[in-house]
Amino acid sequence: QLSDSFSDGNLSRNPPWTGDTTVFKVHSGSLHLAAPPASGKAWISTSSKAVFESRWELAIQMDFNPSSSNYLKVYLTSDRQDLSGSLSGYFLMIGNSNDEVSLYRQTGTTATKIIDGRNGILDLSIVRLRVLVTTDQRGQWTLSTKLEKDENWIQEGNASDNTYKQSDWFGMMCVFTSTRSDKFH
Repeated sequence: QLSDSFSDGNLSRNPPWTGDTTVFKVHSGSLHLAAPPASGKAWISTSSKAVFESRWELAIQMDFNPSSSNYLKVYLTSDRQDLSGSLSGYFLMIGNSNDEVSLYRQTGTTATKIIDGRNGILDLSIVRLRVLVTTDQRGQWTLSTKLEKDENWIQEGNASDNTYKQSDWFGMMCVFTSTRSDKFH
């Protein structure tokens, strides 16, 4: 089981995070990207064996309208600690050009969408979002979201995929332009 509320104010223990830790800060119990004002990517990961019969719940805020140049990837599973290159796993794409939350399987550097979330739901000036993903023992995935305005979870979709049965890492990768380098929470 992995749980991090970031209430301890650090990335070095309980659990320890690795990667681009110099540009991620913990502020007021929230993980915050604090990269220099330049276009780039930044990732962090922590050990996690969760794949099937698992549940992931996240609270995310982006102080901008996501785009194909500014978006977040949340790696629910990965066989590699470094999320910036070739790996085997599953990730959520939050944002991108369709302003959606979707689930992908990654093989090497190729990503395949397995749950196509509703287009346009993130077409907001500030995105405040909760995401819930569950899997059962057979690899049935369910993706649900709840925006700040929503009272209940809304199911984005479900899919069956058991390509990867093991994981070693969980993490996040922010992709950003210079004006969004400090606007991911």
